[in-house]
Amino acid sequence: MCPGRYPVAEQLAVRAARALGLHIAGVDLLLPSQDTYVVCEVNAVPGWRPGMNAVIPAITACIARHLAAHGWPTAPGGAVS
Repeated sequence: MCPGRYPVAEQLAVRAARALGLHIAGVDLLLPSQDTYVVCEVNAVPGWRPGMNAVIPAITACIARHLAAHGWPTAPGGAVS
């Protein structure tokens, strides 16, 4: 909901997803203190709420990058064709 606000937490979430071999994931973090982050769980099928406007474009871009890396064509703007 607030990308860029907690860069250390974001890096931890990315590392957790990559450790499980996931390109797209929902990572739930616990914040026991202002500068401590703990992975609670990693979901292979992330959920989102209406206010999370960047989720669908981010997932679409990730899929387009993955397809392009494997030689599949994508539409202009990275959309999956």
